[in-house]
Amino acid sequence: MIPSISEEIRQNILKHLVQLSFQATGLSSPNPPVACVITDLQGKILSFAHTDRVGGLHAERRAYQNSSVPLLPNQHIVYVTLEPCSHTGRTPPCIDIILQHQPKALVYGVRDPNPLLRARDGLQELQQAGIHVQQDAELTSIAESFLYPFFSRIQKNRINFIIKSSMSKEGNYAPTPRQRYALSAPESFAFADTLRAKVDAVLVGPGTVAYDSPRLNYRHKSTPAIEIRTQKNYFWESLLATTEQSLADETLYQPYRVFLLARPFVGIDEFVHKQEELNHRYSHKKCIFFLYSEYWQQWQEWLEKLANLSECEPIACMQESLYDTITNHLQESGVNLLLVEGGNSLYTAFSQRMMAEDQILWIKTQAKLENGIAPNIQTPIQLFASYAVGFDTWEIYKASTAKEN
Repeated sequence: MIPSISEEIRQNILKHLVQLSFQATGLSSPNPPVACVITDLQGKILSFAHTDRVGGLHAERRAYQNSSVPLLPNQHIVYVTLEPCSHTGRTPPCIDIILQHQPKALVYGVRDPNPLLRARDGLQELQQAGIHVQQDAELTSIAESFLYPFFSRIQKNRINFIIKSSMSKEGNYAPTPRQRYALSAPESFAFADTLRAKVDAVLVGPGTVAYDSPRLNYRHKSTPAIEIRTQKNYFWESLLATTEQSLADETLYQPYRVFLLARPFVGIDEFVHKQEELNHRYSHKKCIFFLYSEYWQQWQEWLEKLANLSECEPIACMQESLYDTITNHLQESGVNLLLVEGGNSLYTAFSQRMMAEDQILWIKTQAKLENGIAPNIQTPIQLFASYAVGFDTWEIYKASTAKEN
């Protein structure tokens, strides 16, 4: 059995697991953002870690490696958000290092749905070795808040997405006729920037590209302190409740920058130059371009330039298969979580396919925009959580009726 510890000590352990999960999110994909804390029998934290970038160490191995004190058999406890892996991939099984060090107990959040783990029952091996194995309900809640996109890709063969838009008091996200128009307060801009670091890809449509010439990169802006008063949602609270993000290295947290293009537009030279600069700055080509098939011939003189910005050639798509074309390619690229920033061609296509885990972020602002375009959402939604961010309100919605894949 696990020795009893005070609730204060227990909450400190869980707090560390939340922070580590948040730090790993946006970094570890396509691997899950797993967190691990190792304590002594009294609950004192001896070591901790999260899963590295793909090809690096998993959380459990990194935590054992990080320990500055000897971790004696039967004298320490391992807390981990996800069942330790029991198969050999890019790294050896984490179960093996736990068996090697013989903790008194392993406390975990959720079972790993990866079918590769079923060939070897790691948790049973731990129990047979005399290690107490226990699932913790609150740790399960933490794990599910950060691991659900990984679960979706493994179990349902689909990526998860967050639809995002800033909206005026009238409910519009862009003026008519279209032009650049800032709606959000500075605080929202800062937190929205951090959100880009927490997803694997950011997607925008033709109007946004033509009128805003967006970069879509994460820029590591400082964020203000805000007060959180809501039900527990560890992902959003981690995003909004800290003033110092542990994301100092911009290069590590850059999402794929994904653009849906219609006809060529004025200012394309500026747009291409911006993306060239970002590729040079971060030393990788993380642009992906989807082009409407009906405009493909109009892009002939630009196809080579677009291809030079990306790891793949531009991809043709049609309106009726927009969602499938985009998500299938992004899934093959290792994307677990996608941020859809607009406009209505994407809002329509993605909202039609919302499932229980997908979310919508409406940033309700104080700006006035009487003549404008409202987001076209094609599924009933219900409010899940709400946060005051400066003069703005961040409202998180989910589909009101779950859909089957």
